[in-house]
Amino acid sequence: MKKFRTKKRNIYRNFASGILEIFEEKLEELNISLPDNQREGKQEEARIYGENYYDLLDEISDFIRLNKRCIV
Repeated sequence: MKKFRTKKRNIYRNFASGILEIFEEKLEELNISLPDNQREGKQEEARIYGENYYDLLDEISDFIRLNKRCIV
């Protein structure tokens, strides 16, 4: 049973990651990076970085999971 839940959780996180990628592309286009304490100032750092990325990933995943019946 736990493996099933983990698989479903991964589906939600993958979906959320795709949504974050859309925002990453727009932020790149606008040359905007969200501030984060973990930033080192490297050019290759993502626009949504570190704790901000994982907080958003968790929040979007939870939102999808809680609203999955509305999506279909």
